[in-house]
Amino acid sequence: MGVAMAALALVVASAGAFIGGFVPAWTPQGTRMILHDPLARIGDFPLHLEPGAKIHLFGDSNMRGNRLNQGESAIGTWLQQALGASVEVENFAIGGNTGPAERARTRRTVDSGDIVVLMFGTNDADLRGPLSSRQAISLDRFAGALVELANGYRANGAQVIVMAALPTGSHAMERRLAPYRAESRQVAVESGALFLDPVEAFADTPADRALLGFDALHMQANGHEVLGNWLSEQFAIREAMPPG
Repeated sequence: MGVAMAALALVVASAGAFIGGFVPAWTPQGTRMILHDPLARIGDFPLHLEPGAKIHLFGDSNMRGNRLNQGESAIGTWLQQALGASVEVENFAIGGNTGPAERARTRRTVDSGDIVVLMFGTNDADLRGPLSSRQAISLDRFAGALVELANGYRANGAQVIVMAALPTGSHAMERRLAPYRAESRQVAVESGALFLDPVEAFADTPADRALLGFDALHMQANGHEVLGNWLSEQFAIREAMPPG
C-alpha cells in the first residue's frame, strides 16, 4: 500500500472511531444505555425506615421525569408505589439542574426529611460538548457543591445517599461523564454519606431494550420504572409496633 493510501486508510479509520463514539446506540424504540462497571457502594443496604419516614429526591430532569408524557410515572412515583403509604416520597428535582445550582437553591427552607437522595452530574458535565450552549462545571466546583449539600442535610439529621449520574446512550458522553461519577463517590467519602451507582439497576436489562429517548440522555417511562423499583429495594420499612 502506498503512503497516500495508508494515510487515507488512517483518516477513514479515525473518522469511523470518532463517529462511532458520538453516534448514540439508537433503536427504533429509543436508545440503549451504555453500561459501565458499577462503582462500589458505600453503606449497608437496605436502609431500615420507620413508618412515616420521609424520602426527598434532588437532581435534574432524569430524577424529575420532565421528558415523560402526561400521565406517565417518574422515579419518585414508582418508589412511592413500591414502598407503600407508610412512607412519604417527595421529588424536589428540577430539569436542567446542576450541583452548584442546587446548592444556591437550598438557601430556601426545605425540610430535609429522613432520607435525602442527591443525583447530579449529567448537566454539570455538559455531555453534548460543542453542540451545547452550556459550559462544563469544573470537577472541583461540582464536588464542593455536593459536599456542602450532603453536609448540610446530614447536619439536619437526614441520611444522605449520593447517587452517580445515570448511564447515557453514547460512548462519547460516557467518557465526559465518568469523572463526575467518580467525583460523586468521593463526595460521599468526604461527607460521610452513602453512595450508590444506579447502573446496577439496569444490569439485567436485555441488551436490545431501549430505556432512553432518542436524545440518548433522558429516560423513557420504562427506565423510570426500572430505576424507581430498584431504588425501592434499597429500603426496608420496619413493622409498626402494635398500640399499647
